[in-house]
Amino acid sequence: IHNVHPVPRVLTDLDFVSGIWRIYEARNMDSAEFVPYWRTDVSDAKGVYCSFYRGKQTTAVVSNLTGSDKRANLKVGEEVRTVKDLLSGESFPVSGGVLSFEVKRFTPYILALED
Repeated sequence: IHNVHPVPRVLTDLDFVSGIWRIYEARNMDSAEFVPYWRTDVSDAKGVYCSFYRGKQTTAVVSNLTGSDKRANLKVGEEVRTVKDLLSGESFPVSGGVLSFEVKRFTPYILALED
């Protein structure tokens, strides 16, 4: 959510973190326009933050920085029909430009917004 590439804290984190690096590269996120969470008003859940990478493909990075899971409604745009979490492979439906899903605490989500 801060436009900073993650680094592994310990060697066992390397597989997870390198998966994130591969997503950034595949979606060309380093060349996309970064729209930080403090310039957007997309989440109705306090402590859930969402930043966007806007390029050929729009990607949202979401994180819940609270101590408990939260249901969040994220405004992703009327043109978006489905959202896929690129880390878990899970897909979510979008209704009326809003993605509603359970955001686990301290869990990153990298979401591909698809029309």
